[in-house]
Amino acid sequence: MSLQGTDPAGSFGISENYRFTVEAFRKYLEHLTEDGVLSVNLFIIPPPRTELRIMATLATALEETGVRNPGTHLGSASKLGDSYHPGQKISFYCSRNRGSQAFCHFAPL
Repeated sequence: MSLQGTDPAGSFGISENYRFTVEAFRKYLEHLTEDGVLSVNLFIIPPPRTELRIMATLATALEETGVRNPGTHLGSASKLGDSYHPGQKISFYCSRNRGSQAFCHFAPL
């Protein structure tokens, strides 16, 4: 899922997009297979408000789906002005599919 092009430049912090609410993220997570990954990608626009907001929203959605320690189910990586924020139902530490970690070389939060 990409945030690019969803709002005019610089307005994400003051506008609401219902695709990126806790309720929406919870629904997205419910549709994943057991080892599926929800990926949110966006441009990096300093300061890092949007990235923190997305990660907090995704962590809350994971908690609401029964995940006890959402930090082990989240990751974050960036490259060339873009950031990538994956979340999944099972912990990245015990994931059977480590393709995301191998591709991005990121550590779970």
